[in-house]
Amino acid sequence: MNIDSFFQMPLTYFGSKLSYFINIFYSLLFAFILGLLIAYVYKKTSRSVSYSHSFVNSLVLILPVIALIIIFISNSIPRAIGLFGAFSVIRFRTAIKDAKDMFFVLWVLATGFIIGVDQIPSAFLSTIVVSGMVYLLKIVNFGQSSDSSYILACILEGSKTSMSDVSESLEKYVVKQDILNIQTTKDEKQTELTMSLILKKQADLNQMVSRLKKNNGLKALNINPSKFNLEY
Repeated sequence: MNIDSFFQMPLTYFGSKLSYFINIFYSLLFAFILGLLIAYVYKKTSRSVSYSHSFVNSLVLILPVIALIIIFISNSIPRAIGLFGAFSVIRFRTAIKDAKDMFFVLWVLATGFIIGVDQIPSAFLSTIVVSGMVYLLKIVNFGQSSDSSYILACILEGSKTSMSDVSESLEKYVVKQDILNIQTTKDEKQTELTMSLILKKQADLNQMVSRLKKNNGLKALNINPSKFNLEY
């Protein structure tokens, strides 16, 4: 081996490694940018009261981590087995409170996989297309229940007001009423009644509430739009 070959070998080695590290850097940078875009879409379209600042930050950071994992295990089955074995001992204690949050987690994971296999144009295009879909569903309120649909929950004192009295009070204002749940205390002195209501187009909600309150046995009353989903 001549002296030129002796010095050329480390230069070739470190040159190839430098190119490899530069590719990783650009992949992580692009993953971070797409993570910001996905988190922004989540922030603008989320309607859940379970909205969390830490969850938004996690969406941004999970994506480059997943991309790094895929880059690391690419073309190496032993690495993949070892890595997933290590992940199997990790316990994720944070519960996903909203089904839509789970969608965003899966979206971030999928985008990270795509970047990890060096398909950056595909990752960018898919992120733009899915973002458009999310905004479209928000604009058209797809899946929302009718604005005239409500959930009524009340507590009745057994001897003074019956369920039929409540039903009669509602007849003037509703098109349809269905009993969803009935619970009675052990001493049968109070009954918890939950009903689904669809109001008439010209029905006045305030008048309906006032009419219900005229029942002497009505101890508590709560009415919420059925489209208002509480998440805790």
